[in-house]
Amino acid sequence: MALPPTDWPLTGREAELQLVLGALDQAPGVVLVGPAGVGKSRLAAEARATLARRDVPTHRVAASPTATAVPFAALSALVGSAPPHRAVEAVADALRGRATGGAVPVLHVDDAHLLDDASATAVQQLVASGRARVVLTVRTGEPVAGPIRSLWADGGLTVVAIEPLGPAEATALVAAALRGPVEGRTAHRLVTTSKGNVLFLRELVEGSLADGALQERGGIWVLRGRPARTPLVEDLIGARLGPLDADEREVAELLALSGPVSLDLLGRITDLAAAERLERAGLLQPVSGRAAVELAHPLYAEALLDQLPALTRLRLSRLLAEVADAVGPEAAGGELRVVLWRRDGGLDTPAERLLAAAQTAAEAGDTRLAAELALAAHDAGAPMQAVTLAASSMAEHGRSAEAYALVSRMVDAATDPDEVGPLTLRLVEEQWWALRDLEGALDRCAAAADLPAPWDDVLAAQAGIFAALEGRALDALEASLPLVDATDPMVARHAAIAAALGLLLTGRPTEGADVSARVVEATAGRLPTHASDIGVHVVTRAYCLAAEGDLAEATELAELVYAGAAAQPGVQAQAWAATTVGEVAMRRGDVDGATRAYAEGEQAWLDAGQSGMARWAAASLALAHALAGRTEDAARAVARAEACDGRGFTMQEARLSRARAWVAFLSGEDGPGAAAQAAASAAGTGLTTFAAEAGRDLLAMGAAAEAAAVLGGLQPVGSLARRWAELAEAVVAADAPALERLAAAFEAQGALLDAAEAAAHASRAHRAAGAARDASRCATRSAELAARCPGAATPILGDRTASAELSTREGEVARLAADGLSNRAIADRLFVSERTVENHLYRAFTKLGISGRDELGDRLTPR
Repeated sequence: MALPPTDWPLTGREAELQLVLGALDQAPGVVLVGPAGVGKSRLAAEARATLARRDVPTHRVAASPTATAVPFAALSALVGSAPPHRAVEAVADALRGRATGGAVPVLHVDDAHLLDDASATAVQQLVASGRARVVLTVRTGEPVAGPIRSLWADGGLTVVAIEPLGPAEATALVAAALRGPVEGRTAHRLVTTSKGNVLFLRELVEGSLADGALQERGGIWVLRGRPARTPLVEDLIGARLGPLDADEREVAELLALSGPVSLDLLGRITDLAAAERLERAGLLQPVSGRAAVELAHPLYAEALLDQLPALTRLRLSRLLAEVADAVGPEAAGGELRVVLWRRDGGLDTPAERLLAAAQTAAEAGDTRLAAELALAAHDAGAPMQAVTLAASSMAEHGRSAEAYALVSRMVDAATDPDEVGPLTLRLVEEQWWALRDLEGALDRCAAAADLPAPWDDVLAAQAGIFAALEGRALDALEASLPLVDATDPMVARHAAIAAALGLLLTGRPTEGADVSARVVEATAGRLPTHASDIGVHVVTRAYCLAAEGDLAEATELAELVYAGAAAQPGVQAQAWAATTVGEVAMRRGDVDGATRAYAEGEQAWLDAGQSGMARWAAASLALAHALAGRTEDAARAVARAEACDGRGFTMQEARLSRARAWVAFLSGEDGPGAAAQAAASAAGTGLTTFAAEAGRDLLAMGAAAEAAAVLGGLQPVGSLARRWAELAEAVVAADAPALERLAAAFEAQGALLDAAEAAAHASRAHRAAGAARDASRCATRSAELAARCPGAATPILGDRTASAELSTREGEVARLAADGLSNRAIADRLFVSERTVENHLYRAFTKLGISGRDELGDRLTPR
């Protein structure tokens, strides 16, 4: 599925486009300067198209490197058969022939640095005489003919620097081109590999689509493997690397293998004169803030490595490793890189170095590499810590069965309690998460009471985590709360996970957030980074904050986790991050954002082999579809959730029950009855937070009395759920002032969908009381808030506009007035008197709560 280049929109260049258009209004032209492939020509083409819509005549010409010695080569289509001394007049006549209304034509010259001298002089004269304005694109670092350079030095042209796209803009461009959201890790890989160069970015996407590496899965575009290079990219890279001599190529190959490397290390291996030549050629660049260098683009490294013979790779890797050992790992960029050079160079590496490198890889999120190095460390004689690290790393990217088999063999053979403890912890996690041997995992946790400290308490806390995942929140709290302040950091960290989850589920999210933060702070620096589970604590805290209604901090944490996970290869990290973003987005009312995030989370959990968590993500996705009114999509997501094995993760059943209730409601069945049953079931097991969410569903489905009964009977709950209870009570009482106050309170929390619905209920209450102006005011406020909830289409929002109050004739008159017709023109069109028109407008203004026709457009529903 290849997308033609014309389908790629202009994204991320809105500011530059306005700058170009503004400059053309005030100056004789614009020069777009930037590296090859950043989108100069695309930006110029968009400016030309905009000018054409304004009836400004435009024309494009392109200079060519093969025609720099041919006079007027670039302008030949405009010069025609005119003799050289008439060439400028011929071009001016051709451009003027396209003009209408006296507009000065615009000539777009692509690659103006390649213009032949005659064409350059003609362009300069056209601009100087005012017969044309110009948009010139020029490649950074290329020599430019004197007449062209004089245009921006002395001729008043505005110079606009076009830089590569930033990560956000590049990601938005890919999503726009693919017409769908892009997985975070996929976007990161495409952006970093292209380095924001639009040409490379487009070609990588096209190539990856063509070879199947980039596919749409569950509504999300996902890249598996590295981006595929197209023949065009290969040609462009080959043109840069092909002319290198032997010394230059060896330096380039060394840098492709090493990545950024210190000048000290590089100078011990090769002649720096060759490196200087590479820098002058634009193939090598200094690393900011360090006495180090790197290749100027990641694609150069990929191409060089693909062409590197095996023996050359071995020789250069060994050379890098030996020199790095001589100068120290800091000069090489860290011990991990040195160990990898030793591996690739066929050198034996001590077990302790392999294990340290594995730990570094795990901390960086590269769990595949961490597993490989940890297993190598164990084979080389490293302690049992290598096995647990290898197993946890394998599980992170879906190899849980292998991890279980490895740990199971080791725990049966272990006799040292200090080895049995960590192995047992790893084993029970795999039993629960991968094998779903719930009974076996709990039995091992119970038997661990005979282990020496701290492993007896660590396994007790782990049993608390399992209880929370099963929805036995009170059991989780009983097991964990006495341990959260333990002096041993492993005990405290595991207990904090169980306690925070239990507190969240039982309606005490503020306490859960505090436990997560307090324990992380108290144990900071006392555990290896890879063993501290810091990401889990951040995620748990974000969930707690979202449930409490502290959506600003929850959003900040979710975005932080997502950005970090997108830059890592680990699959589970991305799954946690995506579902966390979805959770917070739903609380804010960003239904489209939640849909994207939950869809990404579902796919990532499936890739990680964790169907229980995929069930959670799919059920959450179904709810997002439901809030957008997408009944069939919601039903399909429910079916996918039901197909996932949920054993060991039954805390999620309340969410799946809610999703089923919404599908029933949207299908015309008894949704409120199903939602009430979901609320009762959750409340009966102490999961008051989930019960409150089901109560909120009842209100959204229009069952306000039932919602008030459910929400009013739940204790304890977070502040957001308490406001839901107040909202339900105010709806039942038709208390418009209270509903308005609640709308403001929800907005202050960032719960914008709640705010929009509260304002809509206030409008309805005012309308019922005969307060038309207040009803219209609240309807308008609801519409404004709903506009900040992308994708939301809940039932009450369909009734939020006040224009439905207008009679057919009042609406007809109001629309004509909004279109700019005078009272006399409206009267003539409708065959009524002007006085009748005035009366209709007066009644419309009163009902809509406005004072004049200039406000009509904002208050009327779209046709």
